[in-house]
Amino acid sequence: MHAPPRANINGLNPRLVTYGATFALEWVLVAWIWWGIGRRGGTLRALIGGRWPDWKSVLRDLGVAVAFMISANLVLLAVAHIMAGSPSSNIQNLLPRGPLETVAALMMTLSAGFCEEIVFRGYLQQQFGRLARSHTLGVLLQAMVFGAAHGYQGLKMMCIIAIYGVMFGMFATWRHSLRPGIIAHVLQDSFAMLFA
Repeated sequence: MHAPPRANINGLNPRLVTYGATFALEWVLVAWIWWGIGRRGGTLRALIGGRWPDWKSVLRDLGVAVAFMISANLVLLAVAHIMAGSPSSNIQNLLPRGPLETVAALMMTLSAGFCEEIVFRGYLQQQFGRLARSHTLGVLLQAMVFGAAHGYQGLKMMCIIAIYGVMFGMFATWRHSLRPGIIAHVLQDSFAMLFA
């Protein structure tokens, strides 16, 4: 899905097509998960980790998310330096050009932060953990799938993103909630898209 930005699709803006297709696919996955857990009596709220009881909880999760994002990025910079990993040209092709594309890209990053945390750290981490009878394996397996889902960035970046997935998985486990991870993921993707 992330390869077509160079193509001309019947005069449509290829980046907008890519943003829209990514947005749609992620929400289809979340809807499928929501439907599946609902059939077994579960809720999306329980998968995410409840709700915020007050504003202090929101601010605490925001602060923890920012601290996690900064710490994780320092680790990832070190790993990228060791592996000599850098984003592929596919990432450059995804970057917005102009105000309309910037708004669409930010909508996609908001969606990605929410949806990817539900899919990978919420659903897959729990399912893999149950199947393997090991929470640690659940974290590792979801991270491998998370890295593979970013294959359009090249093999080295896939490995780096898988390490990021491990950190997000550990973060979700520590916080007993996806909310701080969703915040961190949205901030990370938004900053990366705006300042790349």
